[in-house]
Amino acid sequence: MLELIERNSLTEGTLEALEDLYHFQKELGVPERLLKHHEITLSVAIRVVNGLSTELRESLYTDILFSGVFLHDIGKVLYPEELSVEGKFHEEAGRDFLLLLGFPKEIADYCISDEVDTIENLISVISDRIWTGVRDMDLEMNLIELVSFMIGKEFWETYKELDGLLEKIAVDSFDKYREFINIR
Repeated sequence: MLELIERNSLTEGTLEALEDLYHFQKELGVPERLLKHHEITLSVAIRVVNGLSTELRESLYTDILFSGVFLHDIGKVLYPEELSVEGKFHEEAGRDFLLLLGFPKEIADYCISDEVDTIENLISVISDRIWTGVRDMDLEMNLIELVSFMIGKEFWETYKELDGLLEKIAVDSFDKYREFINIR
């Protein structure tokens, strides 16, 4: 379980919380395919965070980010047809479901993919796109601009660092995605 995760940006508390969220999803009866999607997307988010400077990493709300990413499509349990066809009904349903269960709003809001108002949300949305091996250059440029601003580096300097990281993640993720599409 959670074998895809690189651990260097995880505290013991975060890892324990993610284990609990894994068991929560298993007990809820989340389909194996959705659970694997959550795991892969989480591993991508962790790799993106691990690729940031230590100073920037320490300023992020990674506990919330990683928990939100790990539950971001939970509403598909309520709208199972959206497991195989495009749809948005699961987003509000997932957020409302998590709120009803007592999850913090900050975590539940990760179910809404259009709300990109923090660097953590941006990392989440990028992770949910790149996990298939496909890059979203507009979102990635937004991330690079934001990171450049936050750490006081020139855009192109940050671009060189993050573009290589994101390309490697996309290539690695595509291999995992090919395995994923065979899960029923």
